[in-house]
Amino acid sequence: MHSIGLRYPDARVNETDLKIRDILQNPDRRRLEAIRRLEWTGHNIPLSETESTLGRDKGLIGDDPRTTTIKSLIRRFVASPRPLRILDLGSLEGGLSFELAREGWDVTGMEGRAGNLEKGEMIREYFGLDNLRFELRDVKTLSPERDGRFDAVVCCGLLYHLDNPFAFLRTLRAITADDGLLFVDTHVAPDETSARHETYAAHLSGLVSFDHGGHRYEGCWFAEPSGGSTVEQQWSAISNERSFWPTRRSLISATYHAGFPKILELFGMFDIDREFGLREQFSRLYLAAVTRL
Repeated sequence: MHSIGLRYPDARVNETDLKIRDILQNPDRRRLEAIRRLEWTGHNIPLSETESTLGRDKGLIGDDPRTTTIKSLIRRFVASPRPLRILDLGSLEGGLSFELAREGWDVTGMEGRAGNLEKGEMIREYFGLDNLRFELRDVKTLSPERDGRFDAVVCCGLLYHLDNPFAFLRTLRAITADDGLLFVDTHVAPDETSARHETYAAHLSGLVSFDHGGHRYEGCWFAEPSGGSTVEQQWSAISNERSFWPTRRSLISATYHAGFPKILELFGMFDIDREFGLREQFSRLYLAAVTRL
């Protein structure tokens, strides 16, 4: 039988990884059964050598190009003799947090919905990870006074659920270490090419201006879904009914204005033609921003 619990080629073996390997080979059957009873919506996390949260037909989150890219960026841009402190915002079911903790880093996953947090907690307990924790919080409550600073902040699939992403980018700079990294994966307001796909046309306003911090940005308001599906219940905004999607230029400018002087727009996670196609269809981009030149 094909094994899904083998180590991913991008990663380095460490004590945490060895511990996870042991659990994959010798799973706790009682806890495994409890995890099976949950409804998983997006993160395919390995549970044994032959089982994962979403099944063998979907790729593991550790093999996902975004996951391996984030790990590589952290290794490339963040250097410290101590264990790195990582924040995963909008951690959802905890899969990315788990993968970052698998590297031996000290990881906090912050999630706004109790149902998602329960899944992450069950994964943490299943593997007995002391370097992984989850917090049930609205990310708008973040502050350096309360949370300290992190070597790397991962903001995947979250920024486009906020009604003031520009203020939030400044908060992210305040909690990112002076030699740290911010990774952003987000939708942006569609340009003319993306608009032809009409992927989000029913939810988006026309192009409008948004003034913040002495700068004028452009983008579209997005009406957050409020339907009854599991994905809509677990993946939408938690404290606002509409969100603001900046244009690509406005998002990059706002990231710079927030205090990240070096910003990289990332390509190469997929075949380049497929990548351009996906970005045009879903009006999405990936940024790596560092706090020092």
